[in-house]
Amino acid sequence: MAPRGYGALEVTQDGAPTLVSIGEALRAVSLVGFYTFGGTQANIALFREMFVEDQRWLTSEQFAEVMALANCLPGPSSCQILVSTVTLATRSLLAGVLAFVFFLLPSAVVMTGLGCAVRYANPNSSNNVLDQPGVVDLRIGVSIAAIAVIMQGSKKLAEKLCPDAFRQVLFSLACAATIVTTAWWATPVCLVVAGLLHVAHTRAAPSSALGVVPSSISAAPSPPFGKAFGFVLFAGSWALLIPFVTCQVLADGSSAGCPGSANIVGIFYRIGCLVFGGGPVVVPLLLTQLAGLIEASHLLLGFAAVNLLPGPMFNVAAYCGALLGGWPMAVACWAAIMLPGIFMALGALPFWSRCREIKVIQQFLGGVNAAAAGLMAAACVSLFLGIVGQNKWRASALVLLVASGQILVLKAPLVIALGALGGLGSWLLGGSVGGAAAAAGLAAT
Repeated sequence: MAPRGYGALEVTQDGAPTLVSIGEALRAVSLVGFYTFGGTQANIALFREMFVEDQRWLTSEQFAEVMALANCLPGPSSCQILVSTVTLATRSLLAGVLAFVFFLLPSAVVMTGLGCAVRYANPNSSNNVLDQPGVVDLRIGVSIAAIAVIMQGSKKLAEKLCPDAFRQVLFSLACAATIVTTAWWATPVCLVVAGLLHVAHTRAAPSSALGVVPSSISAAPSPPFGKAFGFVLFAGSWALLIPFVTCQVLADGSSAGCPGSANIVGIFYRIGCLVFGGGPVVVPLLLTQLAGLIEASHLLLGFAAVNLLPGPMFNVAAYCGALLGGWPMAVACWAAIMLPGIFMALGALPFWSRCREIKVIQQFLGGVNAAAAGLMAAACVSLFLGIVGQNKWRASALVLLVASGQILVLKAPLVIALGALGGLGSWLLGGSVGGAAAAAGLAAT
């Protein structure tokens, strides 16, 4: 939700949002780094509430297209959506960069400090404070609240983007397919297939039944730079892989226990360029790529800590970098994993804004948008199975949080706060849902 006191921007008669001033945009996003708990999908749902419903910077269709673009690219999806939205709304690259900093900096600073503390203190992992009952209860409470936020966002997206039976079928198929497989390629494949199916359907259906071209599409905001600069950003991100891969190949004969700084940064850059699926995919990749460089118990400590903090899971890179080389390495590794995906998303915007005006592309996006809503619904199911499962108390808490959001019209940060208070309350009243099993469930999720 946007902080209270910042009025929604007016929308023109054709549904196109007006240009947003840089100052107003920065005021609206200045605190996002302090309340965006719950992971990628919860952050996306919160951004939709902020940018579409509260501030009206984009229409639902335009936001879904930005979300679909982020889902088709590697990197942190929630960061890509935030930076792309602010850049488009203000037509200022500087505003997008500052929004990126506001979103990531609080959690990144905390994770860097924790990594430095672990590096120099080397705490006993068997006495990990993040696995103590009260803290685990807090983590579970926040996670349950995040599911409630995602459920509300998914419902709103489905109502807006799936107005006909065929798109509802695409929504259901994308949701089911994403639940069944966790492969990195599942998300982009679902989006592309849904888009192609919708193109075929709309061309075969009577013109009166299509309804695929919303009036707001032709009035979509455009980025503040052209195709040449966009190409440099997009292609340059991939081109930088070459020296990092070359450096790794040349260093294969060196001692695995003491790789050079360039090789360490290269690991994070490769992950930033090649990881699809967001935070849940980053965790196993780091576990395998950093094996032998960082103790597994220290890595798990960082994963538990980043789940307690706002912002994306990718901020764990700052923690890992601090473990390997103090704060300078934390900054380098954090930038290496974050920036490729952000540059790719920004670089694609000039081409995206041109292509989306073509009728067949609009038909394609109709299917992509429906599938994107299905992906958010799939996240609800996956998180429910991993965190709530057969636990009746957690299921009851989820029902109450969803009801509070719907009936009392509570914004996402308040729902997250209620979840945190509920988790702490269950521990204080002696009904702890923590313990080793709960911690293991959170780690698996």
